[in-house]
Amino acid sequence: MAHGAFVEPTARAADREWNLPGPSRTLDPSVKFGVTSPGSPEVTTVSEEARALELVEELLATFPPGTCSTEEVLGAQYDLGLAWVHFPEGFGGLGYSPKVQNAINARISAAKGPLPYGRNPIGYGMCAPTIVMHGSDAQKRRYLRPLFTAEEIWCQ
Repeated sequence: MAHGAFVEPTARAADREWNLPGPSRTLDPSVKFGVTSPGSPEVTTVSEEARALELVEELLATFPPGTCSTEEVLGAQYDLGLAWVHFPEGFGGLGYSPKVQNAINARISAAKGPLPYGRNPIGYGMCAPTIVMHGSDAQKRRYLRPLFTAEEIWCQ
């Protein structure tokens, strides 16, 4: 293909599923907030948001805001999959809908816990999604956690 040649897209963005990191999930429309397990047709009755908020309560009970360092709390948040909830498990996420992140952040903020994006906005908002989509597993392990905890600051 010549440099600069136009390539016709094979499908319109509106015609395909969201291209988010993590396992694909098929939702049963008859079950409100139902979630399937990756590779399984069974629908669970526990919503993603409810499970994520249970994990937030565990985080806040184990690392009460104001009693632990910010890096310690954010590290535990990452380890629980509550950093970027839509990222894959093991890389700061749980493979959930990105909408669940709002509930997580609101609960942590209400408890006066640290929020990461103000400490490392370019890393949090631009670099981490790039790493999770295009980086190797070794690169994800190396960069995502210290980026989230702001132990390493990223810039343009």
